[in-house]
Amino acid sequence: MDFDNVNEIITPTKSTSLTISGTGALFIPAGTVGERPVAPQSGYIRFNTSDTVLEYYNGVAVQWQTFGSATLNSLLSVSGTGMLVQTSPGVYAARSIAGTTNRVTLTNGDGVAGNPTVDISSSYVGQATITTLGTVGTGTWNATTIAATVGGTGQTVYAVGDILYANTTTTLAKLADIATGNALISGGVSTAPSWGKIGLATHVSGTLPIANGGTNLTTLGTANQILGVNAGATALEYKTVTAGTAISVTNGAGSITIANTGVTSNVAGTGISVSGATGAVTITNTGVTSAVAGTGISVSGATGAVTFTNTGATSIAGTTNQITASAATGAITLSTPTTFTAPGYVAITTGLYESTTASVTAAGATQGTATALTTSYNVITTAAAGTGVILPTPLLNGWAISIVNRGANAVNVYPNTGGSINGGVANAPFVLTAGNAVILENSSTTAWFQTSNVASAGTGTVTSVGLALPSIFTVSGSPVISAGTLTGTLVTQANNTVFAGPATGGPLAPTFRTLSLDELNDVTSAGATTGQYLLYDGTTWVPYGGAGTGGGLRTWSGGITSTSGTSIITPAVAPPLSTAGTLLATQTLTPLSTSSRFTIQIGLSVSASTNNNVHTCSVFRGTTYIGGAIQTFSSGGNSNAISICLTDAPATVASITYTIRYGTDANTWYVNRRVAENTYGGVRSGFEIQEY
Repeated sequence: MDFDNVNEIITPTKSTSLTISGTGALFIPAGTVGERPVAPQSGYIRFNTSDTVLEYYNGVAVQWQTFGSATLNSLLSVSGTGMLVQTSPGVYAARSIAGTTNRVTLTNGDGVAGNPTVDISSSYVGQATITTLGTVGTGTWNATTIAATVGGTGQTVYAVGDILYANTTTTLAKLADIATGNALISGGVSTAPSWGKIGLATHVSGTLPIANGGTNLTTLGTANQILGVNAGATALEYKTVTAGTAISVTNGAGSITIANTGVTSNVAGTGISVSGATGAVTITNTGVTSAVAGTGISVSGATGAVTFTNTGATSIAGTTNQITASAATGAITLSTPTTFTAPGYVAITTGLYESTTASVTAAGATQGTATALTTSYNVITTAAAGTGVILPTPLLNGWAISIVNRGANAVNVYPNTGGSINGGVANAPFVLTAGNAVILENSSTTAWFQTSNVASAGTGTVTSVGLALPSIFTVSGSPVISAGTLTGTLVTQANNTVFAGPATGGPLAPTFRTLSLDELNDVTSAGATTGQYLLYDGTTWVPYGGAGTGGGLRTWSGGITSTSGTSIITPAVAPPLSTAGTLLATQTLTPLSTSSRFTIQIGLSVSASTNNNVHTCSVFRGTTYIGGAIQTFSSGGNSNAISICLTDAPATVASITYTIRYGTDANTWYVNRRVAENTYGGVRSGFEIQEY
């Protein structure tokens, strides 16, 4: 097929296609970029000899495209030299790397002549800060001293032995070394340490034990005592050197003198010769020259060393509960046993002495916590209410225990655990009242009986005690025959009565009655009338108030003049109003007391010339702002209401003046306009101040 025209078109139908067969090649137009068709159309295909690529014309953005992906097309569209970077997905551009003057040098930044080379500038001038982390491996630090607040010490020079310490919360200081033998001593919180000697009185606590060269003692003994080892050889203790028979002890400064004050000389007697009166004394027997055996005794030798042998009694034995023998033979000690039982009766020629406790403190509120008695005669000197004592557990029958209560309160006397007193309930106490005494004796190990009446300091016997009180009391528990409690209880009285003497006449016994106002000493009721109240004026009570003055409270009131018609008020200050405004009303008064309180109530009927304007009504005491209200009215020209209720405590008795002021953001407004025009009705504007 030959085409002679410049432009030839082959148009296959929709149902057909153009097929070029064979094994050769299809030769298409070829040329440089500059030889591209001047007016190409979408679908043109040619070989670009400049770029040696097959290209086509798409008729849109980058119109001549190479055959391949969009990324490849983007790469082929990059112009210029440098390093290729992807600026966005599928988009590429040429870039180069640049250095920083006096910091970083860069060779071949675009990579055209070879790989880029980065180095630190030989004229590097440094930076203001280093904000990255790292390690300085070599070199010498040649900068300012590193402060303690950033991990340094703030110090540059040291002497051998210097110690660093914090002298403030942000700096370190040096503590210079001193002579040997000194220790580092804390100065306390917020105070620098120092070198010094350890003070045993101020720096050392605890007790130095014997193992460390101490005494393990914390106190001194009494005057003239000496330090020695205790009887168990376990510790040191202070010992007192005590004089004995014919021996004197004299304590002096640094010495103790022990002297013989008894035998001062030796004198010969019958059958005895003495050689020398003092010093080395020789005593010689000149009387008995021989020993002769007797009954039950044999003698070996007549003179010189003589041996006496017992040939009669060969052993000694004691008797149970009568005599105790420490051994049968040899050195024998005879003693009275702890529990002594006489074989018959005991005759006392002088007196029988009992074991005694002269000062007992009663304690505890139960049998288990009461003070235990251990002797036969016991004097209770301290007895708090409800406390007691407990009897001992007897070994034999017939132990008489005497108890005297000299305390301030009754004492509960408990039997030993499981026991009873006077045949009563087991473990129940016997009540011994203050100032009395009793003797209790056991008939068994758990049974005690009273062998004497409860006695007081007086004489005689009391068999019954009763209690009588005035009629305002009810008495219970009376009389007490052996033991018990007398109780007085107040009788119920009528409401609003007090216990007082007579209102008139001479002195009489007090009764429960009502009081009249005149009986209150600091209240003056003379002259008070119906509806008045009493007010304390700092000196006395006086009547105030009454009819026409607020029903018992002082009251001031007044109206606020109508501004209806053409009388229009233009406010001086727009809301919120706290310092000035248009004056509506004023009231001057003098408080009755510094504690007087005032309520201020205000009602206003207001109409405005515009919609959605804001109104403020405020109250002042003198120039002091007390309070007020702010309100927005949505509809102009109508009657609107503002209500205020405030309280004030001026704390003075000097004259004060309350003023009521008004402000609005509208140009004009009226008070009581609708009321004055007798339309819409409503409440006329006014105020009321009440003291209470």
